[in-house]
Amino acid sequence: MASNAYVEAASCSPISDSLLEKGLSRRPFNLRTAGKVLASFSQAKRVAKPGGLSETLRRLSEGQSQARRECDPAPIALDFHACRRIIPVKPVCLVDSLALAYFLSEARAPCELVFGIQGEPFRAHCWVQWDGVVLNDFVHRVRSFTIVRRCP
Repeated sequence: MASNAYVEAASCSPISDSLLEKGLSRRPFNLRTAGKVLASFSQAKRVAKPGGLSETLRRLSEGQSQARRECDPAPIALDFHACRRIIPVKPVCLVDSLALAYFLSEARAPCELVFGIQGEPFRAHCWVQWDGVVLNDFVHRVRSFTIVRRCP
């Protein structure tokens, strides 16, 4: 994309619900799952390297091509959130979303990594969703962004 090109909105499933807004009780975590979540964060932090984001998105797309579409990612995402509470990494939407996407891909669960922007003041945000359900954010927050890219 040329540096002076306008960004066009990308198509994505309409958002209908949020996993975090369902009022689900806190799930207990286990150490094995916590280790996998920590490994997902380790992979996600690699995006800071030159070319890291494009390589990361390519790898996630490859992983999603092998995902089982009939698999419900919600319980797996809830396991991720249960362990996320103990991971000593500052919450940042890009890193958290990439870590969740890696975690879901490892479980062969489907997801979309979604990037959105706002103007005035400019803001960018990303989150993970599947079939209209936001897996790591709130509906009111993500609806305020124009989706510019989604990575299945």
